[in-house]
Order: sequence, then C-alpha cells, then structure tokens
Amino acid sequence: RAAVEHPYCGSVGFGGMGHALQKAGRTQEALSYLERSIEARPNRINLYHKAQCLISLNRHADAIPALQTLIANEPNNQSSVSMLVTCYLRAGRRDDALKLLGQYPKLTAPGGPLRTLFDEASRPAAK
Repeated sequence: RAAVEHPYCGSVGFGGMGHALQKAGRTQEALSYLERSIEARPNRINLYHKAQCLISLNRHADAIPALQTLIANEPNNQSSVSMLVTCYLRAGRRDDALKLLGQYPKLTAPGGPLRTLFDEASRPAAK
C-alpha cells in the first residue's frame, strides 16, 4: 500500500501503523513500520518511537543513533537525553553518558531530574 504523505509526520500510513503496533505490544512489527516511515521522510516522532522500540527489545546500542539525531535537533528534550544516557550506559559507553550529562548541570544537580542517571554513570565500573 502507498503511504499517505504529510509534511510533518512523513509517511502517516507506516508511522501510524507503527505507533498502533507499538501500543499493542507488537514491538518488532512496529519497528519495521517505523523504519519504513523514517526512510520515506525522517521526523522526530517516529525517531522517538523507533528508539523506544529498540530499547524495549534491549537493543540499546541500536537506539543510540536515533536518539543522537533527536538531541541534535532538540537539545533540551529531557526525555530524549535520559533515554540516550540510559542507552549509553546499557551499551557500556559510560564516558559518553558522563560527557552528555555534563552538558546539563542543572538537571544533574542534587534533586535534579537526571541526578539518578548521573550517579549511576559516575559509579566505578563493575569488575
């Protein structure tokens, strides 16, 4: 089927189907539709959902490029930053997590919303 094009949402047909499948817990299928939508026309919504699917599938390293793109376009999106830091940590990229967190001192200060992630990234690596 041909997907319907929309200036903001890209391939609404593929993206919409991907979102519906993701909500239904059919993550692998959702990922396929989201990737098709992103190929047709990349957009932040589908990149975000793609990253969520990959994280749900424990494919943290694969989610990193989508999240990096999101943060490059929306550097103050706390949700995307949090997801990227988590992916860096799960992928064993602690230094990258700390470097990214260092860009958000207010969010990582005591009581800040990213403080727990900062503390996790700051702990010595387990041997």
